[in-house]
Amino acid sequence: MSARTVSLLLALPDDSLLAQFRDSLSREGYRVETARTAIECVVKAQRIRPDFLILDQDIALGGIDGVLTILHDHEDMHAPPVILITLERPIDLPTDCLIPPVVRWVQKPFALPVLQEAIGALECLL
Repeated sequence: MSARTVSLLLALPDDSLLAQFRDSLSREGYRVETARTAIECVVKAQRIRPDFLILDQDIALGGIDGVLTILHDHEDMHAPPVILITLERPIDLPTDCLIPPVVRWVQKPFALPVLQEAIGALECLL
């Protein structure tokens, strides 16, 4: 990991996974904030300005379409690089989901080390 603390915003609909991932990633040295809905995700992304957003396609109240549209279409919004958690391979997703800020994807189901690897691979962007 880099010398500075990397900040993450985890936006997942599952409370138990959210807590498990938050705790594990925090122990790894990341600064982790969480969101359970798309609205909460966008608000927190603007307030804390995370280095990376980990976004589940099933996030409530807007889903990935709502979050990614807001982050992409509004120049005044902080749009961190997004790691998309999805049931589908990216080739099966609508093409507008693959435009920035989505930079990587993780297919469900997955183990935590897969997510940690995805985050680690992107730290060179900082």
